[in-house]
Amino acid sequence: MYEFLYLCDYFGITPQEFFDESIEQPVLLQQVISDAKDLNDEDLQLIADLTHRLRNNKYRA
Repeated sequence: MYEFLYLCDYFGITPQEFFDESIEQPVLLQQVISDAKDLNDEDLQLIADLTHRLRNNKYRA
């Protein structure tokens, strides 16, 4: 169990994210979330708008 928790810590993900099969890139997603925490409200809104637009375009293709 210790080794598993060490791996999660090393990759910067939670045990829940490790086992969540719906997350294709848990490490990359955690990096984006970590970086977004330092953004101001305006920049964070730009990221939210962009991800919303990209997600909607994914389902149109």
